[in-house]
Amino acid sequence: MHRIQRSIASRFFLLSIFVGALPAGARAASLFEVFYEKTRQAVQQKYPGAEVQFQGLDAITDTEHFKAILAIDSVQYIEEKPQEKTVFELQGSSESNRVHMVFQVRTSIFVPTRIAREKIIPGQILRPDLFTVVKLNPRDGMMKEYRGIIAPASLPLHRVWARQTILPGSPLLTTAIERTPDIRRGDRVKIRLEAGELTLSTSGIAQENGYIGERL
Repeated sequence: MHRIQRSIASRFFLLSIFVGALPAGARAASLFEVFYEKTRQAVQQKYPGAEVQFQGLDAITDTEHFKAILAIDSVQYIEEKPQEKTVFELQGSSESNRVHMVFQVRTSIFVPTRIAREKIIPGQILRPDLFTVVKLNPRDGMMKEYRGIIAPASLPLHRVWARQTILPGSPLLTTAIERTPDIRRGDRVKIRLEAGELTLSTSGIAQENGYIGERL
């Protein structure tokens, strides 16, 4: 009877060790997933729609500084370095302190971009077939020159027209396009003012282009 009890106790002890070790590994894996996702989101906040690949991100998690982290609050994109390296800032917490860590990692970034297939003239309504979508590095060549004004490839082209000439091989820029207005300057419009139970109606002429849901 005692021998059976000792055997059961031994197995229970081994099982407790195994189960107790599992959450630590699970937490580490979960923390890396959060770390990866927040770092990726930091890049996509700067470059919307970007496809991102990291080289050496797992090496950051092997540092003693990172191993002390229990929770990650945020990762911010700080600056770009030569050789496609990017500097990030991590904010988080350990068991007893706030954690601030700056790290650098090689980052490959490719942004889907609309490139004009043919010459597009001012006033022309845009269509998807006028462009080809290619993945370009936003930190190189013309993408670097036009940074911040390149229209996302996901931008709907419904009722969008060219404000200026777009040459073949050029990226679609937000400065070169405009939405077709719901109300054009010079259109006659009906104006209705409501205040409680009082309603006043009159007519007028739009002094500028306007869009549904926006102030004119």
